[in-house]
Amino acid sequence: MNLEPYFPFSDRMVVYHSSEDILNQIDGIVSTFLLALMNDYQFNIGNLSETKLHEIFTSPVDWWNNTWFVDRSKRGLWNLKFSTPEDEFALSNILLWKKFPYSQVIHVYANENLISFIMNNESYKEKIEKYEIKPEGNIYKEIFKNIFFGFEKNWEENFQYLKQNFFSDENRMVARIISSNQIDNLVEKIRETNPQKVLLSTNDISIVNQLRQTFKDVQFLYINDIKNDEYSPTILTNVKLFYELLLFIDTNNKFLESNDKFSEIVNNCTIEN
Repeated sequence: MNLEPYFPFSDRMVVYHSSEDILNQIDGIVSTFLLALMNDYQFNIGNLSETKLHEIFTSPVDWWNNTWFVDRSKRGLWNLKFSTPEDEFALSNILLWKKFPYSQVIHVYANENLISFIMNNESYKEKIEKYEIKPEGNIYKEIFKNIFFGFEKNWEENFQYLKQNFFSDENRMVARIISSNQIDNLVEKIRETNPQKVLLSTNDISIVNQLRQTFKDVQFLYINDIKNDEYSPTILTNVKLFYELLLFIDTNNKFLESNDKFSEIVNNCTIEN
């Protein structure tokens, strides 16, 4: 994806909103940005005072600009939290300015992955070529990893240290385990793949200790809660979460919880279309 030709209208903007936690916002952020891009609208993320994403990430897209908040431009609202067949038809067939002909700022509420509907819109063919989007590639991953969520310098340095430490061993594995009910399945996976190093995403230290007792020759790692008095608990929690997400995405040998949003995002960024 090439954003160099992205020069959105100065008076047209899409603003993403959600009251969900950050994991449940990612599908909506990725989808809504793609919608804005295909229509040459500016893109912003609302409610940053809650998620603090602008204090963690940088991006070639100025999504933290809050001019929409004070701008008295004509506004529209599109609620895609639970998209209907009518919404899906509109995403697949109608240009944004035609759906909201009198709105300069469109507020979109969405928590779903809507990429497939947007990419099926025949009107976007030229834009897909313009931005060098490969329909057969992983569009979700490109937007999530390469466009939106690049760490600010101080967080990036810490991430690279973690990555270097974990990736120093090619025979590695990542495992997302929330419930002790999944331990037997994880044990079987470890015995099958025989990793030397396993990064665990879990809030239950007893699971870590149990696995260490079972596999004496395997190094089990987990990212501790980050402590820094200069930043709010929200920022530190989200930084840890995204550290884990990105390490999981870049590791082939995975064990993921079913019906878990974290695991769903990792899968979305891993599978090839």
